[in-house]
Amino acid sequence: MGKHATDVDKAVFLTHLLYVHQAKAARRAGLAKSTATDIKNASAEVQIQYNEKGLPPPTIQEQVEQIKRKKGSGASKKITDKEVIKLMEAYTLNKTQRKKL
Repeated sequence: MGKHATDVDKAVFLTHLLYVHQAKAARRAGLAKSTATDIKNASAEVQIQYNEKGLPPPTIQEQVEQIKRKKGSGASKKITDKEVIKLMEAYTLNKTQRKKL
């Protein structure tokens, strides 16, 4: 499984894409072909949305901000610091105190 493209990777790819073709831009940015295609398609959608609204063409920064991973992507939820502290306290207490929690 490949790495996820960071915002910097996306910006580098879109910058190279202005001057060279997609395959070369993907190689220079260190992205897989399918990832580069997805970024290019999402960038085109952002440009179309701006055009329909009558706005000037979006900058690369605006395009990168608009291109986000889908919600519900399957990433596991992160545990908060408070939950870690609570778990550590529960683990270190004796048996009767753990039952009370």
